[in-house]
Amino acid sequence: MAPENVPAKGAIHAVSPDRNVALRDTQNWASYDHRTLYESVHVDNDPGQAGALAEEWAGLGRDIDESAQLMREVLVASEEGWQGEAAAAARGAIRELADWSETAAQTAGGLGHRIGEQGEIMANARAAMPEPVEFDWHATLVNGFASGGMAGFAAAVADVKNK
Repeated sequence: MAPENVPAKGAIHAVSPDRNVALRDTQNWASYDHRTLYESVHVDNDPGQAGALAEEWAGLGRDIDESAQLMREVLVASEEGWQGEAAAAARGAIRELADWSETAAQTAGGLGHRIGEQGEIMANARAAMPEPVEFDWHATLVNGFASGGMAGFAAAVADVKNK
C-alpha cells in the first residue's frame, strides 16, 4: 500500500474507493507469438476459481457490513442507559470502527466484483483464442523449391503470404 494511504497515528483511515490505485503497466500483446498467448489463457488459468474467489470476497463484504450495522444498532441502544464522558468516548470509538467497517465492507465487495469481472475476461479470452496452427515457413519454402523448382518456390511464397 502506498505510504500516503497508511496513517502514522490517529483516526482509522482507508483508501478511498474512488481512488484508482490499479496497476498501469501495459503489455504489447502483438509482440507475443500465438502459442505464448494461447498458453497464457489456457494453462493454469481457471475462470471458475476466479468466480469462487469473487464470491468469497463479496460474502466477506456482506459479513463485515452486517457487523458494522450491528455495531450501529448497539450504539443507538446504549444511548439511554449509558451516559457520561466515558460512554461518549466509547461510543465515538465504536462509531469510528463502524465507519471503518463500512468502508472495509465496500472495499471487499468491490474487490469481489473486480475479481468476478476478471474471471469473465479470462473466460472470454479462453473462448475466443483459437488453438495455434503450427507452420514452418522456412520448411514450406525449401520444400516448395525442392519439389517444383522456381514455380514450386513461387507457389510456396504465395502459400506463406496466405498463412
